[in-house]
Amino acid sequence: MPGHLTLRIPVSLGFLLLVCMPSAISWSAETETNPQSSAEAEQFFEKKIRPILLNRCAECHGEDLQEGGLRIDTHEGFFEGGESGKLLEPGQPNDSRLIQVVRYNADLKMPPKSKIPDAEIADLIKWVEGGAVWPGAIASTPSAAKKTHPSAEGMKFTSEQKSFWAFQPMSNPSPPEVEDSSWVKSPMDLFILEKLREAKLTPAPATDRRVLIRRVTFDLIGLPPTPEEVEAFVNDSSSDAFARVVDRLLATSQYGERWGRHWLDLARYADSNGLDENLAYANAFRYRDYVIDSFNRDKPYDEF
Repeated sequence: MPGHLTLRIPVSLGFLLLVCMPSAISWSAETETNPQSSAEAEQFFEKKIRPILLNRCAECHGEDLQEGGLRIDTHEGFFEGGESGKLLEPGQPNDSRLIQVVRYNADLKMPPKSKIPDAEIADLIKWVEGGAVWPGAIASTPSAAKKTHPSAEGMKFTSEQKSFWAFQPMSNPSPPEVEDSSWVKSPMDLFILEKLREAKLTPAPATDRRVLIRRVTFDLIGLPPTPEEVEAFVNDSSSDAFARVVDRLLATSQYGERWGRHWLDLARYADSNGLDENLAYANAFRYRDYVIDSFNRDKPYDEF
């Protein structure tokens, strides 16, 4: 994407950022260091280990955010790892990077804000000693686990997934025929009316013009219309009155400010790092203005 993306990145890269690579280890009932049964091992994971991973790590390595390409709230993500480093040495907690970082014995100390309680560290050590069981894991060797990860052979899609409408080639379908076209204002309405008919529904009645201009103005620019704009629309009986209101709103700078904000939120834009020292990024505004300007110029996505 053109321009420099300014992000608010937490100091914590999560507690496992530099310590993962593809691996999968299953529980062994004969493990000498911790001879639990499989049921006991799974119960131990669910009661002790999973809460640690979710409470201490998932903020930066969960469903919504995977810093360093690492996700720890799923078996696949945890054992596939992130961008660098090996996570575990099964049965050898002292040699496991995971244990080193939570003990604060390594160059990387995680979580960075405060060391986790000793009791949780002890649970992690016990888990590693026992083979790092993860309930539901299928593979028991790294080579077998590699075959189960999408990254090894490419992402696999089912026929149903491939048939999703967004993945279909562009086409120009003919509008369906309807019995009563009095509600139709454009060819698109014919498709909507057909779907309503299939669901045994009818269109909602036309809204009041004062309500309509308030809805479209809030939607497109996030601000209410002025009293003058409302009166002008209410008194405009021309057939393209509403279309001209939409065109006017799309041409305002506020349109890019409202809708560009959603992109900036997803990119985690901020004018500063937001931490204790709250360091300001002097040129962050340039990316913000670039995004707003791109929306207002209708810049094509592939150019953006």
